[in-house]
Order: sequence, then structure tokens, then C-alpha cells
Amino acid sequence: MHRKVVSVLFCDVVGSTALGESTDSEALQAVLAEAAEWVERARATAADTDAESQVSLRRAQARLLARRRDHEGAKAVAQEALALADGTDDPALKAEARVALAEVFEVAGKQDEAVGALEQALELFERKEHVLGAAEARRRLAGLRAVSPS
Repeated sequence: MHRKVVSVLFCDVVGSTALGESTDSEALQAVLAEAAEWVERARATAADTDAESQVSLRRAQARLLARRRDHEGAKAVAQEALALADGTDDPALKAEARVALAEVFEVAGKQDEAVGALEQALELFERKEHVLGAAEARRRLAGLRAVSPS
């Protein structure tokens, strides 16, 4: 088998929460199944030594598991992504892993933990001067705080 080093970018689907609320269960499961297929395709081509790809794969998988209500599995995979990211010197990758963990916590109803992960992400984005990442982290934090002020 020939393997190539590739970087894989996974991003949030704008409006995914609304999609979940407005789509019937069967259609939503089909969307999640297709996304899982793409994660597996990416996993098959990603080099084991490419930290960015491995973190991205785990971020995507954690989000899928969270949406399927496998909260413990999602948390475990998000923590794998975090451990891999923390083994690098890339603040943005570390921040993105924390954003994924925050999403897992949020879907599981653990708002305080989600806020904590996003606060860490925000600090890392700001340290990297990653303007868009910091803005998104602030937006998510504001949304969480509006729902559950602590």
C-alpha cells in the first residue's frame, strides 16, 4: 500500500445545529454516516506521523460521536486530539483541539467545561495572533455564557 503525507482540514458546518433541529432523524443520520465515511477515507490516506492530520481526524471523529450522542467516546477521542496537539509547538493546532473538546462538552450539556476549553483556546489563538480563530472562540464563548452564565 502506498501512503502519502497529506494535511486534512475539517471545519464546522455553519448551521449544523439548525440542521440537526430542522432535519428528521433519518436524514440527519444519513448526513452523519456520510461524514463518517469521509473521515475514514481521510484516515486511510493520512500519515501516522503527520500530527496535524491526526489531530484533524480526531477532531472530526469526536464531533461526529458527539452528534451521535456517544458522549464518552467523543470525549475520549477529543482528548486524544488534545494530547497529540499538545505534543506539538503549534498554538493554533492546540487551540483547535480545545475548540473540538468544547463542542463535545457543549453537546453533552457540560457548559462549564465547554467554557473552560474555549477560554484556553482563546488564549492560544491570541498568543498566535490568529485573528479569525480568536474571534470565533469569543463568539462561541459569548453564546455559551448567554445560555449559562457562571
